[in-house]
Amino acid sequence: MSHTANRRIPLTLVSHLFAAALLASGLPVFAQNGADIPRPAPSSYEALYEARAVGMRSTAWRRLTRSDDGSYQLEHGLSASVLGANLITVEESSRFRWDEGGAVPLEYHYKQSGVRRRSEQVVFDYEQGLALMKREDRENSVALEQRILDDLSFSAQLSADLLADPSLQATDTVLSYPIVDARRLETHEYRVMGQEIISTGAGELEAIKLERIRDAGSDRSTVLWLAPANQFTLARLMQIENGSTMELTLTEISWQD
Repeated sequence: MSHTANRRIPLTLVSHLFAAALLASGLPVFAQNGADIPRPAPSSYEALYEARAVGMRSTAWRRLTRSDDGSYQLEHGLSASVLGANLITVEESSRFRWDEGGAVPLEYHYKQSGVRRRSEQVVFDYEQGLALMKREDRENSVALEQRILDDLSFSAQLSADLLADPSLQATDTVLSYPIVDARRLETHEYRVMGQEIISTGAGELEAIKLERIRDAGSDRSTVLWLAPANQFTLARLMQIENGSTMELTLTEISWQD
């Protein structure tokens, strides 16, 4: 697990978010991923996953809730211990609102403890037109010149895009998302690889398979399986890096509304 502890755990690939009062800044609606079709607001849910890495198994969880003010909170966590000693605990959260275009992020937090400690946050300040990034004692910012997502709200947007526009589910479709973390802004692209029936702890599920497009020669591979029956929430994730594999597989999901 030492390899995993020294890398950002890729838990950020699955889930739902943000909206209206902030749009006075004139942010554009998502248009790069298909037609200008209103994206459905996400439903609250809680999901459990089996996590496997370097021969070890643990449990991960993901939870989406809606607050009284209409904003959404997406949270994700994972913890692994050996002989009672905490190897790694990861907690992530994204708070966002939702408009017809989808997720409008407000703030993102990442905390890792155990063998290695790290904390990150991104605050979206639409009055200043900036995403304010902080990682440990280092700070940076990027201009909000377009609709930008964070590492968790992206997954809610992806689910909503696939749910709203079935044409995006076609094999070889490329979905593109500008995502900011505590270090930089970059575009993540995912190619639809087709449909598969996968076995999970929640039973066999029909899933859309997507693979992240990376630079030629990259030693990293990220593949997602999203289940239409569960509003395209994450059913399985597999990431390979330097020959090591990390997997998340759904074991249970319950819907709150």
